[in-house]
Amino acid sequence: MSLVFAALTPHPPLLVPTIGKEKTVKLKATADAFDELEKKMYIAKPDTVIIFSPHGLLLEDVMSMNLNPEFTMNLREFGDLVTTQTFKGAIDVAFRLRDAVRGAGFMFNTYTSTELDYGASIPLLFLTRHLPKVTVLPISNSLLPAKTHFDFGYQIKEAIMNTNKRVALIASSDLSHRLTSDAPGGFSPAGKQFDDAVMSALQGRNTTALLNLDPAVVHEAASCGWYTLIMLLGALQRVNYELSVLAHESPFGVGYLTAEFALS
Repeated sequence: MSLVFAALTPHPPLLVPTIGKEKTVKLKATADAFDELEKKMYIAKPDTVIIFSPHGLLLEDVMSMNLNPEFTMNLREFGDLVTTQTFKGAIDVAFRLRDAVRGAGFMFNTYTSTELDYGASIPLLFLTRHLPKVTVLPISNSLLPAKTHFDFGYQIKEAIMNTNKRVALIASSDLSHRLTSDAPGGFSPAGKQFDDAVMSALQGRNTTALLNLDPAVVHEAASCGWYTLIMLLGALQRVNYELSVLAHESPFGVGYLTAEFALS
């Protein structure tokens, strides 16, 4: 089959009512955007969701794929002992992708873990509510250069096109964590500079500008999802799409961007 859905989402734990409580109202735009994305992904009817997460296993010089046959999400690290969900792993797709990216010359790590990190858990919790049979494949970034992540994303897309599955691709990515004085990383002017550059490049479909963004600005902005965003853009290279920005807000000093890359 092919790639049938692509999106960029944030992963704020505060979006979960049992964690955010009264603070969830400040994320209404993001919550509404997730509702809209959930409807669109349901219509796309994917068999498998591949999710790029910045909070999975992080190795310096290789990307990693979790090959477990089943995943359990939990949000205990945020004090939530109630919210949980299980997902079947996309083992068949995983092996095909593993062989394809290794064949293209990428060093690629595979491992097994039942626990799904929160960067993957938050988007999947909201986007798969009406897709109980969908399988999941989490992939995490490395610390290699942005261009390497871009090329890696392209190879993932090429492998997707050679599967017999309908695949949704989601990049879980918070933008800068330094937009205000009370932000998790404190304030830095680089925060707004980074977020503005990302928005401008996405809306102008100027991937080159993103790849050439000053690494010092990227580092100073403290975006946890820089590399997952780049992997998604690599996967969308030579794919026809229309960008639809559904929400962009930062009520807690972290940039939360929710967008669909509507495929045509």
